[in-house]
Amino acid sequence: MPFRMIDYRLRVYRRFPQKQMRQVVIYLKETSSELVQQNTFSIGGTHHEFEVVRLWEQPPEVFLRYPGLYPICSFG
Repeated sequence: MPFRMIDYRLRVYRRFPQKQMRQVVIYLKETSSELVQQNTFSIGGTHHEFEVVRLWEQPPEVFLRYPGLYPICSFG
């Protein structure tokens, strides 16, 4: 995911250099994979950061406040 995020950022920058961009990856399903902890891409003199939200770590109350988010809640 880190490589994809820097790739997306550079593509948007190339087309819209004056635009601000906030990148967020949202992981829906709990996993023990180390990959969901990564929020940076670095090579040589290049460093890129993005935000990561792991839904299973969020309190359900956040989603229950907004009916449009019910589909991502686990009521089971």
